[in-house]
Amino acid sequence: EAEIEKRSADGHGLTFLPFLAGERSTGYHESAHGAILGLHSSTDTIDITRAALEAVAYRFAEIFDQLNDICNIREIIASGGALRESPVWTQIICDVLAQNMSLPDVREASSRGAVLLALETIGKIKSIDNIATPKGREFKFDKKRNAIYKKARERHEKFYKLLYANDADKF
Repeated sequence: EAEIEKRSADGHGLTFLPFLAGERSTGYHESAHGAILGLHSSTDTIDITRAALEAVAYRFAEIFDQLNDICNIREIIASGGALRESPVWTQIICDVLAQNMSLPDVREASSRGAVLLALETIGKIKSIDNIATPKGREFKFDKKRNAIYKKARERHEKFYKLLYANDADKF
């Protein structure tokens, strides 16, 4: 984690297409394969790891953009053990999305949400909207890193289209 944090945004120049088990969204190419483009002799495992984290953030950004077109997302409250265990990855996602994020200190956030929804449904609480989200860590996006990630995301999209847009099954 510390070594990944030391590296600059897209400093590796790699394009990682993270479809190691096909693509689930947004193109739904079930047979897509992963790819790493731009490798050279000085590329190391930290470069590849950071490129992978950034690539997943680019895919999240694609989903975010599609959702935001429909429902105007006002805030992001993230959850999940992977984000809790990797503040570096959470910051990368925040910077890629150009959105501040909060990461409540709640284990089993999905279960908590389901219970609150059930309580609202049976009338034990008036509205789930009145229940405060537990405080946790706040992440603020960085404009300079976001500008770097925008260019890297464009490169990611270019290679994605070249490799998968026409026929992912043949790659």
